[in-house]
Amino acid sequence: MSRRIKVADLHEFCNSLASVANFLDRNDDLKLEKIRSTWEEIAGKVLDESSRPLRITGTKLIVAANSPAARTAVTIAANRIAKALVEQGFFITQVQAEFVPMAFKRI
Repeated sequence: MSRRIKVADLHEFCNSLASVANFLDRNDDLKLEKIRSTWEEIAGKVLDESSRPLRITGTKLIVAANSPAARTAVTIAANRIAKALVEQGFFITQVQAEFVPMAFKRI
């Protein structure tokens, strides 16, 4: 015997999923702000001057680098950075660098 799903139930379920997604997005924003505030401690002075955390996607931290050399340096340090983030209580398992061809202000 099959059970029919009511449209109202489906609508309520979708709203619940949207609420969870919004919570997770806000949580990622809070995590990103905390990582940004301690970036020099996490990445080191040299990388702090040439890169910054850009966004979190799942368990991956995307880092903006202001030059190809800085992108390479972040890539080389990715495992060390991820380990430091885990030690600080963040569930970040990957760090990926993106070249952002513009000067940026420290956050």
